[in-house]
Amino acid sequence: SSYYWLCNALDLYCPVQWEYDRLNLQYIVVSKRKIVKLIENNIVRVMVVLDPLKVTITNFPNERMTELAVLNFPVEESRGSHPIQFDSVMYIEKSDISENLTKDFKRLTPNQPCGLKHVALVITTQDIIRVSLFFFET
Repeated sequence: SSYYWLCNALDLYCPVQWEYDRLNLQYIVVSKRKIVKLIENNIVRVMVVLDPLKVTITNFPNERMTELAVLNFPVEESRGSHPIQFDSVMYIEKSDISENLTKDFKRLTPNQPCGLKHVALVITTQDIIRVSLFFFET
């Protein structure tokens, strides 16, 4: 850039310059303000588990699948609801469970139960089963 050329031409120290600009990607919304607008206008309704961990409720009847009505906007009941299927197997975010109980961690641990929203159930950890996966490159 011309700034660095001028500093080098005058044999001056060139401090590092940081320049920020809007990040524009096609078909991707990265602005928090715009994401909030999409959610408020009921355009986006899907929440995704990015780092899933399989949880199985052992005392839940296997043949029983329950359909629950979940509000689209919990604060505004007038904005409708949508059905979800609740079963004995579900996937939670890996960051929502920890093996080490700390004072500020208010999610699922082996010694601390956790409530499930919309179901009125409290789950506790009985067993943690680890499955190691091996990946080979050829």
